[in-house]
Amino acid sequence: AKLSVIFSQVLRREQVGIEENFFRLGGHSLLAAQVAARIREAFGVSLELRAFLESPTIGALAREIEFRIKAADTTPSTRDTDREEIEL
Repeated sequence: AKLSVIFSQVLRREQVGIEENFFRLGGHSLLAAQVAARIREAFGVSLELRAFLESPTIGALAREIEFRIKAADTTPSTRDTDREEIEL
């Protein structure tokens, strides 16, 4: 739902269907940058322009965002207590 609102606001449309193509609705790289900034704010996920080109619909971007959130949750912490320090 948040993603739909972001698309609608940036594209200045009352509603955007989850399978409607961002670029076919009038989106372009500058608007994609605005969407990316709002996605970063709302979900804590950074998307590059390539993500929009590969996933230009709400549905596809939602799957990409979900994938990145899950990947971040499973990434091992850099503060791993089992690691041994080696002096170089």
